[in-house]
Amino acid sequence: MKKSFYFSYCPNIYSYLLTPNGDGLNDTFEIDLQEQEKKQQQIYRNSKAIPVFNLTIFNKNGMLVYQKDSYMQDKERFCGVGNVGSFAGSELPDGDYFFRITGSEKISGNIYIKRK
Repeated sequence: MKKSFYFSYCPNIYSYLLTPNGDGLNDTFEIDLQEQEKKQQQIYRNSKAIPVFNLTIFNKNGMLVYQKDSYMQDKERFCGVGNVGSFAGSELPDGDYFFRITGSEKISGNIYIKRK
């Protein structure tokens, strides 16, 4: 069972720890769909659809390293590997990254990648 860990500093700004080492803990970037579904259903009463989120992740220099539309709609998850431009298919180095999620609401924050 995969689990994700995050701190909440203030509403809609989060900090995540990502440790993509294959141990099943914090290996991928997950969005708490249950909480988001509750919010979505309050907006769209009786809706059973999974909320749609678009995810973008930037390195500390502001360069886009990962982008996924309809994040969480399939099995692909961010696991510390880039998918844009020169970062495509490359393990990203340990350190801070910044993410932005857009959809029914906007969420932003940072992800710290630590492999060892």
